Amino acid sequence: MRLELSSDAFLGHGKAMALLCRSVCHILFLIKVIQNEVGEVGLPVCVEMCIQALKMTSSDHKDSKSTMCKTISCLLPTDLEVKRACQLTEFLLQPTVDSYYAVESLYNEPDQKPEEDESLPVPNSLRCELLLAFKTQWPFDPEFWDWKTLKRNCLALMGEEAAIVSSIDTLNDTDEQEVENALGKLPEYRDLEDFLLTTTNELNEITDEREKNREAKKLREQGFVSARDILPAHLL
Repeated sequence: MRLELSSDAFLGHGKAMALLCRSVCHILFLIKVIQNEVGEVGLPVCVEMCIQALKMTSSDHKDSKSTMCKTISCLLPTDLEVKRACQLTEFLLQPTVDSYYAVESLYNEPDQKPEEDESLPVPNSLRCELLLAFKTQWPFDPEFWDWKTLKRNCLALMGEEAAIVSSIDTLNDTDEQEVENALGKLPEYRDLEDFLLTTTNELNEITDEREKNREAKKLREQGFVSARDILPAHLL
């Protein structure tokens, strides 16, 4: 394969060899070779191989599919929808706390605007085929769900570990509420000058009050001020 001078011919041989592959590991090896030899030119062919690998079944089903999801994320690092699909698939393969929060992080990112076909790293038709390959393996289709709906369905698959997520979320919500309450109690200032002026006045008031207390103490010690002069009537 490496002796071929033409990229098209090289990729043609790669696709032919992929059709003969019977394991995900062999396809991953071909993808690595293509990336090393022709780089981005071979990206569409690599994605076709990933689709083929996603449709395979093997004894190490979970590990191989998880590895393929990570590979696809690396091949299309700027495609948020594809990355979400990869991470959701990994979660469905192994619904752990860590994989759950990885899904939450991606689904809480702002949705991307649709790009023109010319600016996509792979043809849109191939991208849609890849997403469909993911969706056929999911127990639900979250395409039109908001995060709360997807979260509820994910937690239902986590068993006892769902309680850990709920506890962490409760702690986070409490911390956020305390911060909001603390910020709400802070005085509002028009600008930096207003803040400095207000703070200076408060410090001056504190200093004056302390000075008055010291003077009163000196006068008491000298016998010029009685307790009746400095204490409120109800304390006498």
